[in-house]
Amino acid sequence: MNETTRATCAVGGTGPGEGAYRLNARKNRTAARRLPFKGPMKPQSDTKKAFSLLRALIDEADVDYVRDMYVAPHEGCVPEPYGDHDLSGAIVDKFYHWYRAVADVVARDAGIRRLDLSVIVQPSWEDTSAVVVMYSRRIVLMYEWMKAWRFGGLGSVAAVLKRLQRDYEYLSGELENAVREYPNPRPTLVYNS
Repeated sequence: MNETTRATCAVGGTGPGEGAYRLNARKNRTAARRLPFKGPMKPQSDTKKAFSLLRALIDEADVDYVRDMYVAPHEGCVPEPYGDHDLSGAIVDKFYHWYRAVADVVARDAGIRRLDLSVIVQPSWEDTSAVVVMYSRRIVLMYEWMKAWRFGGLGSVAAVLKRLQRDYEYLSGELENAVREYPNPRPTLVYNS
């Protein structure tokens, strides 16, 4: 027995049975709080991870959308056919598909549910659009703001892969830090009185 166990047994009861029971119960609660990660993030080669991200992006949108929106250079906030009817909605889609794909891969690699990572987009065609990625609806992992016409149109698939990988590494690092700092975040409930 280590010192912590002995101290807990002495405080928790007269003998090892009662104190050990309390210690085990505490360990189980601690282990439950340490989930959502199954373990450390799965190591992957950079190429495999990048193509996994690209596959997730194509699954989120479709091939033509990814090519038109993120690879091919375009004028304005979004390419011609996508912003004809609803420019604000097209800007939301442009940011949402990108960050949702990255969040899905991070969630899958971390072993948490997809819905534990929320992607929120506040669009603007005149000024900067804001993107927030949250963990468990409470902890902000990523807050980015940029002009919609400067996001996308990266010119090559290699540039898209590089940007996806950069966002993945940032988001997965922030998620690991958040889980370490706040092991069991619960959404805040607000009651009207």
